[in-house]
Amino acid sequence: MIGSLLDHIRYKLILLYEDVLEHNLSTYDLEVTVEQAICVYYDYLLGRPQTTIGYQQVVQFATRARELLTEYLNNFDPGLKGIRRYKEGDVPHENMLFIDKLRQSMPDDDIDVLVGIRFGGIELPYLVRHYIYPKARIVLEKVSQYSSATPTTELVIDKNIYAGKNVPILDDSITTGRSCKIVIDALTNTCKNVFFGCLYFSGPKRIPQMQNG
Repeated sequence: MIGSLLDHIRYKLILLYEDVLEHNLSTYDLEVTVEQAICVYYDYLLGRPQTTIGYQQVVQFATRARELLTEYLNNFDPGLKGIRRYKEGDVPHENMLFIDKLRQSMPDDDIDVLVGIRFGGIELPYLVRHYIYPKARIVLEKVSQYSSATPTTELVIDKNIYAGKNVPILDDSITTGRSCKIVIDALTNTCKNVFFGCLYFSGPKRIPQMQNG
């Protein structure tokens, strides 16, 4: 029951966080709580820490999460597009396999910034920071949706954040490769090293499109 509750809170807060980012609202308190929700849930699944999460801790955390959700929804503009579903990279078992593979293949330290790609890639950088690079800064970059009438071809970045840094880009899925190419192109001439990690990709049938995209 506790695991289901923590999972539900994590999922709803990720949705809320994406929507807040989309509308350029204040994010600090929410970001802290979102990261806590993600890490508490995965720690619980893994039995970390060894001490059991107590009932009062769960109630306190759930109350805080509910306050954030209520505060946001009370100020929600009904004219805005509704909050979207978020299911692509939302498989905890596969996320943990991904984290384990990164731990084996990435440098032990000296990772300065973790980049998550919105929409769908919010959870991964917080997990990577929690389990591998606790000192890394997280930046969530967004590339416009494919459905846009004028798709983004270039990402404007804050070069002060990335200059001379070692930066992994983390994404939940690749369909055509367009989003990751835009982010990689934007970072390549600014960062010291750029790495890329992806949870899912669309399979060999899409490789020609990815090469030509």
